[in-house]
Order: sequence, then C-alpha cells, then structure tokens
Amino acid sequence: MIMMTQSKFNQPSKLRIMALIPLAIILLIRVSRVNAQNNSNVVIAVEPVKMNVFYLGLDNPIKVAASGYEASDLTVTIDNGRIYGENGEYIIRPFRPGSAIVTVSSNGKEIQKTTFRVKLVPNPVAMIAGRNGGYISKNEFLKQDKVLVMMADFDFDLNFEIVEFTVSSGAEAEYKPEFKSNSNKITEAQKELIEQLLPGDKVYLQDIKCKGPDGSIRELEALTFEIY
Repeated sequence: MIMMTQSKFNQPSKLRIMALIPLAIILLIRVSRVNAQNNSNVVIAVEPVKMNVFYLGLDNPIKVAASGYEASDLTVTIDNGRIYGENGEYIIRPFRPGSAIVTVSSNGKEIQKTTFRVKLVPNPVAMIAGRNGGYISKNEFLKQDKVLVMMADFDFDLNFEIVEFTVSSGAEAEYKPEFKSNSNKITEAQKELIEQLLPGDKVYLQDIKCKGPDGSIRELEALTFEIY
C-alpha cells in the first residue's frame, strides 16, 4: 500500500515537465498555422464595408481576412483603381466603370482573386419642401428658400448641390415666362411667378443641374407641382 500511494516522480522531474507545457503549446500553434497556409482550402474574406459594389468617385472601404494568416501578412492589390490601407482595412477608389479584381497575396504567393462591379453613383432626387412633385400650397412653396437633393436608399453620405434650375408655369391657355437660378436658391423673380398662380396651376422645375462629390455636373429629372 505504501508503494502504491507513493509518487512516481520526484519534485525536480515535475518541474521539468511543467516547464515543457508552454513550449508544446507554442509548437502546436505554429504547426497549425503552417498547415492552414499550406491548405488549398484557405478561407478568404474580402468584404465591402457598405455595399457589394465599388462606386466611382468615392472612398469604398473593404475588410480583408484569410484563415491561417495574420492581417499584416497579406498584400492586397486591385487592377482598376487605387488601394490604400493596412492590417485588413483598406480604401478603394476605382478608375472606371465595369469591374475590378481584388487580389490577395502573401509573401509573393497569390491566395485568391475576387471580382467586384464598378458603377457610377446614381443621381440624387431634387426636392421642394421634402417632395419631388405633387400638390403643394402656394404659401408652402413661397416659404422655401432652396431646392435640395436627396439620395434614396444609398448607404454613402454624399454631398450633392444644385447649381442651376429654371421655374416656369403652365397656366391654362396662357404663356408664362421661365426664370432661371444659377444656384440652389429660389430667386425673387421665381417667387413672384409663384405668387401670381391660382389653384390648379402647375409649376415646373426644369433643367435642374447638380454638382457631385467628384466635381461632375449632372442633370436631374424635372419636378412638376400643382398649386392648391
């Protein structure tokens, strides 16, 4: 009984075994990482942060990760645009519409290619008093100072601004002149035109042009309102 209950290892032997445990863990981690990098089924994630396409004229953020690799081990390039960033987080600015291929590599070895669509930013919608047409009272129209723009169902916050538009009216059997604004502001002449209208008369905002974040000028759809 005394021999069965005695420890088979003396104290120095126990300490040596315990000292080997951290080393064994480190070796297991390194072996698993090497195996993952040598595995042809490495899982790659190239994820647009906001949308599944890249847009011209915008900073398109993406995140890149690969199983078995540290983010700092990866090199990310693109064939249609500029890319900058590090440690798995990048910004892409494409050059032209069509498609763009993002390539992920490590130590000169290509791991994966991912293709994305490249599109123009859609046009915003011009608005008066929060509307893009329909019925509006004369008083409400006259209270407005500017023609504003809104991006519908778009994840990016973009700065579009109206640079010119015209206002005209189509009262029955009567020609009324057209007045132009060279900014987003409704001019006094345009308000005087609205002041003369009667219920049922229509107001047209046409030749609406806006400037996008990339500096390009776009022409927007006309607006039609009926005074009540």
